[in-house]
Order: sequence, then structure tokens, then C-alpha cells
Amino acid sequence: MQTSTLEDYQNATLSGSMLQFASFKLNSEFFGINILQVQEIQLPKPVTAVPRAASHIKGLISLRGQIVTLVDLRRRLRMDESQPIENPYHIVVQTPSNMACLEVGEIGDVITVPIDEFRPPPESVHAVDRKFLEGVYSMPSGILTVLKISEVLEAI
Repeated sequence: MQTSTLEDYQNATLSGSMLQFASFKLNSEFFGINILQVQEIQLPKPVTAVPRAASHIKGLISLRGQIVTLVDLRRRLRMDESQPIENPYHIVVQTPSNMACLEVGEIGDVITVPIDEFRPPPESVHAVDRKFLEGVYSMPSGILTVLKISEVLEAI
């Protein structure tokens, strides 16, 4: 399994001093994914269910002829699912070893943050398993929680 480090992020940015994340909301929480791991963002496509798949696997979708797993990100992160996502989006993400679609709620902007303000996730994280988190960034509107996509896609 390949994991990202802060040094990997530095090497992947243009100037080495800024990080960029595609942002989105799940429930009321603000998340980000390294922009270099995002292939595209789409409106939902028809889903084919997979019998006896893990509960966070919504099914399979066809992406220009390629079959891709659709992950219910709220379920994967063990978040509250009591309210449906009214207008979901699919974020197609890719790591060196895997590609998948993540079902998310509201899509935000690409967020550029100074690398020296990017922090590891605090020890007290409760809402999401710590292993799924790359780090956090404090913004005027709240906390941007950056996901570790390699872990989110692990074992799918």
C-alpha cells in the first residue's frame, strides 16, 4: 500500500509551498481530496448493485466503458446517514493502485492552502476513523478535513 506524506504533497505542488484540494460536504462537514487524485466530478450515473458487497459499496458504474466501484463515502466514514443526500455527486478518484467513485453531497471549490498551515489530524478525532485522514486545515468558515484516499479505497 502506498501512503502519502507531507513531503509527497510538497513534491506534487507547483511551488512546493501550497497544497490544493477539491472540496465537498458530507452532512455538514467540509472535506478535501488532493486535487492530483481527482480525475473528474460527475452527476450520478446508473448503479448496478453487487450482491454481498461490503455495506459501503453502493455498486458499479460504467465510466466511458470502464467499470468503476461506487463507494458510499458517508457509510465508509461511518457518518450519520439519517438524512438522504438530496443532490449527490460522484467524485472519480485515482491512486496508483485503484480507481473508484465516491458519492458525496455538495461540491465546493478547489481550495489552495499554505503547506505550513496544514496539520496532521488531532488525536481526538471522533467523527471519522483517524486512518482515513491525511490532515486538517483551519479556514475562516470551519475545518477542512483532508481524506487519505489510499485508505478510503483500501480493500474495495
